[in-house]
Amino acid sequence: VRKMWDLTENAKRFISHYKHLVIMGTGNYANLLTKQLEYYEIAFEGYAVTNPDKDETCFNNKPVWRLKEIPFEKDDTGILIGILIVDKEDIINSLKDANIDNYYMPFKINIFN
Repeated sequence: VRKMWDLTENAKRFISHYKHLVIMGTGNYANLLTKQLEYYEIAFEGYAVTNPDKDETCFNNKPVWRLKEIPFEKDDTGILIGILIVDKEDIINSLKDANIDNYYMPFKINIFN
């Protein structure tokens, strides 16, 4: 039985490839992903959203960036999708628009890029 704070082996493998981790989203699933990373003592830099509100600069005491403005080298940064995958195409298009190829979707769909 998987517990809510468990990370899959695929997620752990994805995480191990990157110097910087950023969670996409600032909702319930981003919160769950935060708890999972904290449980495993995995550091992450902050959060990214497609179009942040002007007052959305911090979530869980971490910075929130516009997806296109994440301040780390793209090759060194893995994006964990902390959003329920309802419209997968929408999320993938937002990532493509930001020139992001290194992402992993732990909820509902597992994609290892």
